[in-house]
Amino acid sequence: MKTIIKSALCTLLTILLLSPEEATADELVRRLGMTTNSKTIIRHLNNRKDIVCYNDGCPYFTIYEDGSPTTHMIYLNRMYEVNDFEIYDGTIYFCGRYLNPVSGDAMIGYFDVASFLSPTAPVNVSYVALPSMEVVKAIEVGWFAARKHVVGIGEGNKAESIMVDMIDETTYWNVNFGNVGGDTMILSDLAITDSFVVATATKTSSTYFVPTGYLWYFNKTLAPGQDLFSLLATYKQHTGIRGLKYLVLHLVGDSFVTAYHDLGYINTNPVTLSYFNGLNYDYSLSLDEEAKDSFFLQDIQKDIPTWTVEVLMSGRYTYPSGSSVKSKIIETPNVYPVPSTAFAHYYDGLFLTSIDRFSSQTIGYGHFVLSGYDRYHTSHYMKFRLWYFGGSCLSKVEQPINEKTVEHIEKKRKVDNIHILQLPEEELATKKPVSVETMCYHHSPELENE
Repeated sequence: MKTIIKSALCTLLTILLLSPEEATADELVRRLGMTTNSKTIIRHLNNRKDIVCYNDGCPYFTIYEDGSPTTHMIYLNRMYEVNDFEIYDGTIYFCGRYLNPVSGDAMIGYFDVASFLSPTAPVNVSYVALPSMEVVKAIEVGWFAARKHVVGIGEGNKAESIMVDMIDETTYWNVNFGNVGGDTMILSDLAITDSFVVATATKTSSTYFVPTGYLWYFNKTLAPGQDLFSLLATYKQHTGIRGLKYLVLHLVGDSFVTAYHDLGYINTNPVTLSYFNGLNYDYSLSLDEEAKDSFFLQDIQKDIPTWTVEVLMSGRYTYPSGSSVKSKIIETPNVYPVPSTAFAHYYDGLFLTSIDRFSSQTIGYGHFVLSGYDRYHTSHYMKFRLWYFGGSCLSKVEQPINEKTVEHIEKKRKVDNIHILQLPEEELATKKPVSVETMCYHHSPELENE
């Protein structure tokens, strides 16, 4: 039986000693000696590697490999910011805003995973400019109608809400823009299910300034080369949403879950989760948060096959000796009737902004990985095990849950669209080495028995 390892503020030598165990850690906190702002995105690649994008002047991608004290990064020299990225079929697709402040500076790009993983191989990045858009906020990649589709949401040149459906025609991109809701609606997030592309949005009333939530359904097309906006779209409208962050996550089949901050509560800061099966609304629940803790919704992710939904919240707080940051990951069970409580992982000292599922062929327990920064904006990475609260890095907190009902009004609408053909432009990315430090680590003997 190996000895239980507990460590904090490890030196580089300790990292090397712990390297064989990091793949099975219950809890792991690491950092780069780099700075970042609030936009960090993490995507799990395989059993030992996670890819993170940090924004700090010039956005950069890096790799966290279990047990490795060194890594490398690439800089996207053309980008001002990267708002989202997805890994699909050996390629990383990203979206955001072009570096030069010109009209129509939205960008979707992509590069090869294999060349990125190599410390020495050159990385050629392909950029597709989107002249009808100012920024792309989120993307999803999927295969339907016999083509690869890269779907994004963002804003147009006149502040209108725009969706883009880029269809891969091998040597060029068939690019289609859809005007969704005009200039008073703000698109927030999207997901691809078996039958639909689902997008979330908010719209503020000019009279009451109370945001209304919108849930858009675009039927996947069947004809090769046909875009999402050729068919009539369905949308569901509801009240009670607060803020502009309205997240959606595909679960399985056509089922999905949404998350947003709820409106109209005093001394609480609740998040509402709503569950859907296609066009059918199932139920909602509320995760209540005390307002004094100032937690804000950051991201959601699912566990397979339990379909537990991990809700990531982060915030700042002040104590007698100064201010700090903190994060909380609520493990929300996907069961009905809704339980009265759940448990959560809590970490003081990091502002985590993104979460992804850690899939493993050798570990039976579900793991999750996260990215973020500390109060000095130093880049950080975290990994933890689902339903495990016996470690030394994260604390355990109890989370109240309340069932609720959200009324939805369903309508249909034709989405106006324009169509262009676009060729990508290539540019060589700048690649640099960097060291990785392990800050906190916990390994349980239970994992050895798997």
